Amino acid sequence: MGVIERRIESEPRSLVAGIQEIEDLLRTALTAHADDPDLLEAVRTYERARPAGVKAADPLSQYEAAGAVLSAVSDAAYHHSDADLIDQVFEVHRRRFERLSQVIGDYEAAGRT
Repeated sequence: MGVIERRIESEPRSLVAGIQEIEDLLRTALTAHADDPDLLEAVRTYERARPAGVKAADPLSQYEAAGAVLSAVSDAAYHHSDADLIDQVFEVHRRRFERLSQVIGDYEAAGRT
């Protein structure tokens, strides 16, 4: 039950933080590779995934859409052999793992050791 309680308490903040990091990384990628067609398509897809008007997007849905953007940024980083951007992608993944680890804590699923 502790894992569930921590997840309920932490997940919304974790999702918002992850989305913001990915959006920041996307801006960095666009600055360096503004003409990358796959990256631009990922931006268009991400923007279409957001609801119109003042209604906020469901954080989990927006996080999933941001994950697709992170994948596109990663692809662009490797396609352009951009070592700095590759490092930044890894850093975003590291922080995502840290947040997940904080939510899960020391929980181990039976049979998953």
